[in-house]
This record gives sequence, C-alpha cells and structure tokens, in this order.
Amino acid sequence: MRSPDLLIATLLVGVISLPAMAQSRPIQWGVQGSLGLSTGDLKDTANSGPCFSLGGHMDYTVMKGHTLRARVDGMFFQSTNLQSRGTSDGNPWLRSLDTKVRGWSLGAEYLLQPFPRESRVTLGAGLHLVRWSVNNTSTLELTVGTNSGASTGTLVESSTPSWTKVGISLLVAYRITPRLSAEARVLSSGYGWEGERVHLGQIGLAWTF
Repeated sequence: MRSPDLLIATLLVGVISLPAMAQSRPIQWGVQGSLGLSTGDLKDTANSGPCFSLGGHMDYTVMKGHTLRARVDGMFFQSTNLQSRGTSDGNPWLRSLDTKVRGWSLGAEYLLQPFPRESRVTLGAGLHLVRWSVNNTSTLELTVGTNSGASTGTLVESSTPSWTKVGISLLVAYRITPRLSAEARVLSSGYGWEGERVHLGQIGLAWTF
C-alpha cells in the first residue's frame, strides 16, 4: 500500500473509533452557560443587574456515580450608569459614573449521583479561586458662567480595582439528555477590599461532548 493510501486509511480508522474511545475514556469535556443574580456589595455595584456566565469544564469519572469536575467560568455583569447633579458656588455640575463588573472563577467540584434509581439527578460542591474586577469611569462636567459667556470643563477619572478571593459552590443538576443538563448553582465568595461574603445564584445549561 502506498504511503498516501496508508495515511488515509489510518485517519479513517481513527475517526471511526473516536466515539468508542470517548465512551470508554473517563474524561469528558464540555461547556456551560447561565444567568444569575447577586447579593450584597456585588449586587450594589452591579446595580441589581443580571449576570451572564460562560465557561468550560472537564469531567473525570472516578467511579460510577462519582465525578470530579474542573471548571472555569467568566462572569459578566450588565454595565451600569449613575448620574447626579448639583451646584458649586452657583455653577452647575453633572457627574456620571459608569461601572462594569467582571469575574473569573477557576476551581474543582465533586459531583455525586446519590439516587441509584434516578441517575439523572446530580448534587455537587466545589472550591474555587475567584478574580473580581470593577471598572469605574467617573466623568465630571462643570459649567462656569452664564449665557454666552458660559464655558464647560470635563474631568474624567478611571480605576479598575481587583481582588482574588476563595469561593465555594453548591449545585443541583438534572440530565435532560445524555449530553445536556440543567443546573441550579450558588457561588459564594469574598468580594471587595474587606472581603464581604457575596452570593451569586445561577440557573443554566451544561453540554458535554
């Protein structure tokens, strides 16, 4: 057999055997996405806005009904804009504060199927490192003078404080199809310089390849 024919045959055998290999291997890959709401300082900073999360995971089956999951999640909160007005020495001013909260979580979860007769239900708990960042842009417009002699000055200040905190998670999942699962999950983590405990409740879907 010529070398090109041998290469093609080898590739065909590999492609045909991939499904069987995926079923026999204890490692599976997947992606997940969710919508969530937060509490505490995180809720105040995000102005009660929703959080969209997207990430990926790797599952390692230790034994039947017991799985270790490594996962990474990006958490993206809706941008907020707060405005305030006032006067200083009779001159009007307008302050605008734009805030954008982001979070990245890297961790591992232990997944258990506790009901032998109902293998679709999974319970889990995990430990994570969570990196929070808050992008703040403050814009101050001050108008001096009146009528045709008025002039406006603008001052813009930006800052992006960030913190890395330890977080824990609890989850309940229900397998809809062999590859698709619905998840309800709570992530609890420190947040801010003082490390106040905040919670992020999430409902989403996970797809395993």
